[in-house]
Amino acid sequence: MSEAAPTRPQVAVEVAVNAAERDVALFVGNGFLTREVAHLADGPGTFYLFGGMGLATSVACGYREATGRPAVVLEGDGNFAMGLGGALYAPAAGPAPLVHVVVFNGHYESSGGQTTLLRTPAQVASVATALGYRHAWVADTLPELRRRLRDALEMSEGASLVCAHTPRLSPPPPRPRLDAADCTQRFSLWRQEQR
Repeated sequence: MSEAAPTRPQVAVEVAVNAAERDVALFVGNGFLTREVAHLADGPGTFYLFGGMGLATSVACGYREATGRPAVVLEGDGNFAMGLGGALYAPAAGPAPLVHVVVFNGHYESSGGQTTLLRTPAQVASVATALGYRHAWVADTLPELRRRLRDALEMSEGASLVCAHTPRLSPPPPRPRLDAADCTQRFSLWRQEQR
């Protein structure tokens, strides 16, 4: 029997825990992933892009440029498609590595379930390669996601992308209680403690 595809909550936890264990900032695109991370693996180094569809990569690149520190981006395939301008900048922004995790289910899940423009995880990886990412992998199983995430987090520079192929799920957890102002304040305090 073959391994099952990772679920959106499993991807959210894997990415958030790995970023926190390495004391690396995590930028989460808006949508259901924000809810998953907030309810399952929230931490002070996590910055949520409330209402900012497609902006997680741009914000993470600005963070890398300003601090010289690595960053992790977690977003859905719809956010990735909306934020190609930020993804274009990712390979060039700052010396620190950027790990970009795209959760692919083929739909704009939180805005009505419309089909995304990128039809397969391989297309997401191909776009990343064309934009200049050093590595772009597709992870179809949880062990493969863990391996590729570890590989990406061990890079010393450049941008890497892991596209986690997930099934569509039932309803997500409720919206987080943390609002944008609280998130910004908490993240700023975390950043000051890193210095």
